[in-house]
Amino acid sequence: MAGRDGKRCLRGRRQGFSWFYLAVATVVVCFGYCFYNQQVYLNGVNEKYRVAEQRLAAAQKINIGLREEKAGLEDLHRVEKVAREQLNMVYPGEMPYILPRGSK
Repeated sequence: MAGRDGKRCLRGRRQGFSWFYLAVATVVVCFGYCFYNQQVYLNGVNEKYRVAEQRLAAAQKINIGLREEKAGLEDLHRVEKVAREQLNMVYPGEMPYILPRGSK
């Protein structure tokens, strides 16, 4: 649209540097940077959580095995069997019978 003096009018628009757009761009960059840092931090936390879950599962398996072993040690017949076979223990007055190595 031509103005009174024959020049094109730019209604409401000023040409030049806009501080508003610079401020908006700065805020967007800051938010992006904070978001990226939070994602990196959360990824690290998730990795540590995954490793801790694996360690917990392994510890629970060991715990179950130890509980079963404890239950077995409370059985007197099993304790006697282990004492006689592995430790070569005998009752007083009994004569131990030990086979030589390599024979069954």
